[in-house]
Amino acid sequence: MGVFSLGTPPSGDIRLFVAVVEKEIQYNAPNGETLHHDVFRDMLTSKDGDPVSLAAAGGSVTASFNYTIQNNWNANQVYVLAFVQDYATKEVFNSGTPFDPLISSAEEASVSAMRLYPNPALEEPWLSFR
Repeated sequence: MGVFSLGTPPSGDIRLFVAVVEKEIQYNAPNGETLHHDVFRDMLTSKDGDPVSLAAAGGSVTASFNYTIQNNWNANQVYVLAFVQDYATKEVFNSGTPFDPLISSAEEASVSAMRLYPNPALEEPWLSFR
C-alpha cells in the first residue's frame, strides 16, 4: 500500500491504521438484520495504529501487510481499508479503499461533486492512498 502526500503533511503523532473488511455478509442477527455491510474482519496494524513518517509533498511511503482469508470469509468481498490519523487529536486526515476513484488531474475537484464518508474529514487534500 502506498501513502502519497499531495501537499505538506501535518506534524504530530501521525499513525496509519489498516483493517481487513468484508463488503457484505449474510448473517441472521438477533435483531432480524440479515445483510451486513463493511464488516470488520481483522486489524493489520496495532489497535493504536502504527506510527508513520509521511513523505514531503509529492512523495510517498509504503507499508506492507499480510493476512489470511479465513474459511468463513468470502474472498471476493474482502478488501483493505486504511486511514491516517493524528493520534493525539483523533483527527482523521484521509482514508482509502480499492473502491475510491483515482484522481488523475492536478486541478482541485468541485466540492459540490464530492462526498466523503464518514465525517469528520478535513478540507485539506494533502494525502491519497493507492
